[in-house]
Amino acid sequence: MTAPTRAEMRREAYLVLVLAIIGPGRLAVHLAELYGTLRDYPHWAGRDDRALRALLEDLAVPVRPQVRVGLVGGRAGIHRHDIEPLLSGVPVPDPPPSPTPPPHAPCRCPDTHRENRRLAPANG
Repeated sequence: MTAPTRAEMRREAYLVLVLAIIGPGRLAVHLAELYGTLRDYPHWAGRDDRALRALLEDLAVPVRPQVRVGLVGGRAGIHRHDIEPLLSGVPVPDPPPSPTPPPHAPCRCPDTHRENRRLAPANG
């Protein structure tokens, strides 16, 4: 078995990154969210939609005209089941964490108003 080429490793890394953007609890991502998240990475900052769409075409990732993400459907997007068969198993490092949390991530902020009321000393 020959060592994977740099191009094969790059392709696999991009596919793994798209799967990471979809996230473990979802089956799909809308293109608007995918493009926005990709632009958070320095390598893709400033790239227009055509460049990002070309990346998907180069990776042979089909864009479905309508995918459902959570309660929102009817928008173009990428489905996990279309990406997984494209993976070759070439070893790649884990994708870097997104510079900003994805929009579907739950807020981990404490409810400060409720917490402050609970901790405030009682008057009296």
